[in-house]
Amino acid sequence: MSRINAEKLSTAALVELVRGGDPKAFELLWKRSESRVHSVVRAYVGNREDREDLVREVLLRAFKALDSLRDARQFHPWLDSSARRRCVDFLRRKGRLTFYSLDEPLDPESDEGQREMPSSDPDVEDQVVTRSMRRKAAKTLAGMSPRARACYELRTSSGASVKEIADMFDTTEGAVKSMVYRTRRTLEDELEPFRAA
Repeated sequence: MSRINAEKLSTAALVELVRGGDPKAFELLWKRSESRVHSVVRAYVGNREDREDLVREVLLRAFKALDSLRDARQFHPWLDSSARRRCVDFLRRKGRLTFYSLDEPLDPESDEGQREMPSSDPDVEDQVVTRSMRRKAAKTLAGMSPRARACYELRTSSGASVKEIADMFDTTEGAVKSMVYRTRRTLEDELEPFRAA
């Protein structure tokens, strides 16, 4: 398999080649996945050295467990979910997250007598995922054409009508609808890994 051919392959096709023992596919899939895992880990872990170690560990574990992935098309959502779980485990080990059983009563003799019960506020993981989604959406929007981004933001944030936007940009209503639709679909595709976790 040539380098050019490999780069055109879908992620699912690369996963199947890696399962078959193809070293070039392994290298390319690793490169495609590294920045993605790094984005997830960066949302949880501040220390750069810890982040680098976690990224390598997540990727190594994922590639070793590749045979357990049922659907190769779900590789990235599966990888993202693995990265989030690994980060939570890491933070728990470092003492930055504490989990209590709600089924076990408090022992009045222990130091836990003042245990705080969970609040109705979103938990740490939900907050981190939400923050990561916002960053990803902003980055995705920043990579689009200024016109597409403006049409999408006017339609969704400002509530401007399609006709008003078309008049602003001296274009057709169909063109505005198309830009808004494509932008929405791109955002949904980019944010799918967060929803799949």
